[in-house]
Amino acid sequence: MSEPPERSGRPLKEPPAYTKYRARPRLLDRGGDAFGRLRRDGRAPLDQPGRRRRPITWRRALKWVAVGVASWIALSLVLFLVSAQIQRAKVDDAARSALAGGGTPPFTPTTVLFLGSDQRTAGTREPGASTSGPSRSDSILLMRIGGGHNARLSIPRDTVVDIPGHGRSKINAAYAFGGPALAVQTIEHYLGVDVDHLVEVSFGNFPQLIDAMGGVTYQGGCVVSKINGGFKNGGFTLRLKAGKTHIDGKQALALARTRKNLCNPRETDLTRARRQQKIFSA
Repeated sequence: MSEPPERSGRPLKEPPAYTKYRARPRLLDRGGDAFGRLRRDGRAPLDQPGRRRRPITWRRALKWVAVGVASWIALSLVLFLVSAQIQRAKVDDAARSALAGGGTPPFTPTTVLFLGSDQRTAGTREPGASTSGPSRSDSILLMRIGGGHNARLSIPRDTVVDIPGHGRSKINAAYAFGGPALAVQTIEHYLGVDVDHLVEVSFGNFPQLIDAMGGVTYQGGCVVSKINGGFKNGGFTLRLKAGKTHIDGKQALALARTRKNLCNPRETDLTRARRQQKIFSA
């Protein structure tokens, strides 16, 4: 056995110098990247020993699906609120001052009034239809949303009420007398509730709204109606079987307007109001 250099008196040699090089990780490498994730062979990078690829389980997959859905809902809500602020400028000053303006759905309880005007679009062939000037609100729907509770109330157009400054008359005449502002005041006085927000729907933009959503699925009884005399007289003929039916904007408008259902002649204007609520729910 020879003695160690330090005991034999021989000079110690310096260890050779080495330069260490490390390969730069690829950003798009599925097995390893610049953020310290695992390499292709499943081993951990040098600076993170012991880390292993986490297996994909149904719980992890469900979590990411839930995150994606929540993100989509949040984005849709933000876009809706932005759009609502833009469209708010289209509501006249008188109507805006009549509204309570409280609540932001769906976070706080909010009452929204939907008014459907009977003013026809230009070029209509319907006899006696008005395309300009005062119109009536033949569809009146209140929705209470937010705060953990939702409710709907339709007011029949022929309901006789006190209209401020105009005495007793049918409630749909308030819109013709003083526009949406007087309609809001009349409904608030009649029901004793504050209206926070207003949505005006016309014969022109209602079908566009439904078509923009790709149509809606309506569920109800058989409906056969001939709006303005049906197709033979330049109007629109609606035929829906009982059950679920996917309808477009023109069909939804005809369904919302249907008062005389050839499938069930006993239906009344209250039936029409219930149908309108179903369309809104869809």
